[in-house]
Amino acid sequence: MALISCLAVFLFFYNKKRSNDGYPSGTLYASVNPEYFSASDMYIPDEWEVSREKITVIRELGQGSFGMVYEGLALGLVADGQETRVALKTVNELATVRERIEFLNEASVMKAFKCHHV
Repeated sequence: MALISCLAVFLFFYNKKRSNDGYPSGTLYASVNPEYFSASDMYIPDEWEVSREKITVIRELGQGSFGMVYEGLALGLVADGQETRVALKTVNELATVRERIEFLNEASVMKAFKCHHV
């Protein structure tokens, strides 16, 4: 009976040591998560930025991949004082960081398309 008890205690401690994988108990190990971004890393204003004061929303067109899409007018895009009909794409305010980054990446693709196909 004593031999079985000793064997049970030995197996208990052996399994406990093995389950810790050699890490001391109570130690926290952390690593950098590449999906953590600060807001300043995601968006940098550039010459494509249009102030909200120059935009007039006309009507809702429907739901896009990231949020609502509206028809609007932008003042002074082509020439001073001239209005240009535009689509206004928005990102949902509850969007995740990844979705916001994808939204900004899509905007960057549209900039590249405009630059090369005018």
